[in-house]
Amino acid sequence: MNCISPGTVDTPAWDHLSPEAREALFAKARAALPTRRIGEIKDVVDAALMVMQNEYMTGTIIDVDGGGLLNGYTP
Repeated sequence: MNCISPGTVDTPAWDHLSPEAREALFAKARAALPTRRIGEIKDVVDAALMVMQNEYMTGTIIDVDGGGLLNGYTP
């Protein structure tokens, strides 16, 4: 079994925030992440497809977080 651990990804999960609060959170994330961008659903899907296609990969956590773990960023 493998696990995908996404970082800050632009999804409807953030819809509970006002547009201003959402953009403020995303701006903070962009500034902190080495990739300087917010993740997209496609980024997580690409990781899932890679894991599903690799029959030899098991017991792995795939961090799809724009490099957030490198600098300790959490939203």
